[in-house]
Amino acid sequence: MQEDQQQVEAFQITSRLLRGIFSILSGILLILEVLLSLSLPPKNPAARRVDAKSL
Repeated sequence: MQEDQQQVEAFQITSRLLRGIFSILSGILLILEVLLSLSLPPKNPAARRVDAKSL
């Protein structure tokens, strides 16, 4: 019984860590995307509006 409890706790900790890592990665990707869109402005202003709406 105690072994099962330890496995459940380990699984919960691992899933929390993975969730944190994924959220950090998605945040980094979002920042990179914003920096890229700022450094490379599209020639077509309508394309920029579409990008802003998709976010």
